[in-house]
Amino acid sequence: MAKLTLKVNGTAREVETDDPDTPLLYVLRNDLALTGTHFGCGLAQCGACTVLVDGRAVRSCIAPARSVAGSEVVTVCITSGGAGSNKYTPLDMTRHALVVIREDEQREACRILGVKETIFLRYEDGQLEPSIALRRELTRLIRRHRPEVVVCGDPTVRFYGTTYMNHPDHRVAADVALDAVFPSAGTRLIFPELLDEGLDPHEVRQVYIHGAERADTWVDVGETLDLKLAALRAHKSQMGEWDPGEMITQWAREQGRRRKLTAAESYRRMLLSDL
Repeated sequence: MAKLTLKVNGTAREVETDDPDTPLLYVLRNDLALTGTHFGCGLAQCGACTVLVDGRAVRSCIAPARSVAGSEVVTVCITSGGAGSNKYTPLDMTRHALVVIREDEQREACRILGVKETIFLRYEDGQLEPSIALRRELTRLIRRHRPEVVVCGDPTVRFYGTTYMNHPDHRVAADVALDAVFPSAGTRLIFPELLDEGLDPHEVRQVYIHGAERADTWVDVGETLDLKLAALRAHKSQMGEWDPGEMITQWAREQGRRRKLTAAESYRRMLLSDL
């Protein structure tokens, strides 16, 4: 069972559900007995199921309950971008100076997105290795923050089409993150020194893997795409004069088209324990 906290008419209400992807409409009517929200066409066309979420109209017959439940997000940056890029990094820039800039940009992006906490591990950019020390650090963070969901990249993808090769740091970061999720975070006698820190094992329930070649889950980002773009634009030292808006919007529309959505992001979703 999953516990969701919903703020309904100004009051926090906690519900338990077998499936957090259950349409919000059913949770409102069946679990909270709020029958003023009506069944209609079931296709989000007639408007009978419309509710207001943070001031915006949402069709509750198709919106997953989890999409409106309160969540806290913690981001972990393993490197801080100190290697820069040949295209946008000035010739007189040092790694140390660039790290300061990149971390400030990351904090600003996270502020825009409403991220609760941003953690920097400060491993060397461009030289990341899949070490036991790194896995221990990520395991420590998982046990400390005890997330229900972890989001990371796909370590198995080396090539994207014929024009881009996946960065080695990205592959290593994803590989070690997944190893930290399983088996390290949930196994008591892996890194037993963490027990001495008061960090008991924790089972992550779901992993969302972005950039996967075999996606099986599409998340509707139509109402948050502008916010995502604003956060991306905060990374000025990486973007230079280039605006990512057109490219990201096109990608999101292409992904959304598969599920008849205005915009979407695709993931491979791993369900590691009962919800």
